Amino acid sequence: MPTSPSPSHPRAHLIGNPRSHLWLKAVHEAGHAVVCLAVGGTFSYATLRSSARDQMAAHVGGVKCPSPHLDAVVTCAGGLAQLHADRGARAVHRMHGALGASDSGCGDLGWLAELSKDKTVDLDAAIRSAATATAVLKPLIEVAAAALMEPKPLRALNDLEIVMALGMRPDPWIVAAELMLEAESIDYSPPDKWLIRYVREHLDAV
Repeated sequence: MPTSPSPSHPRAHLIGNPRSHLWLKAVHEAGHAVVCLAVGGTFSYATLRSSARDQMAAHVGGVKCPSPHLDAVVTCAGGLAQLHADRGARAVHRMHGALGASDSGCGDLGWLAELSKDKTVDLDAAIRSAATATAVLKPLIEVAAAALMEPKPLRALNDLEIVMALGMRPDPWIVAAELMLEAESIDYSPPDKWLIRYVREHLDAV
């Protein structure tokens, strides 16, 4: 179930709607942003806006992660989060070994190709980690996606603003903790230590 948006949200009718291109793009970018925070990384901005040609300009920029492996996990997280929103968890599990542009809506293949040149990066392992992380963090990704869909003067949110948006409501953290306990039972890889730590630390704070 999607996280219930505030009824005052100007695009409340689009939140959680898998037929909404805006919602799917918001979830994609929020997937990158939230998983980046979970691995202990930072980013400069996440943006979601229409371009002059009425195309969607969406991007998370200035991403810095503690290692190339975690950088790959963050890269994979966007397309997998979008799959969760579009097709559900079972589809993500089937697809997690083959992130294709047409299947995942992922515009990150160039970035993945660059990462694959690093012989220390195991892309299969990164995709497995990202699949579990996006399953567990789905309620938080939806909160961040809703924040990205808010009309705003600068049309971008930095990492601290996403952190603030995630911290305003305790219920998504509680759901994330429940999903973390269920992750292995729905055929995902066991949650990584960084994912367990991220959810537990924030759950203690709510």
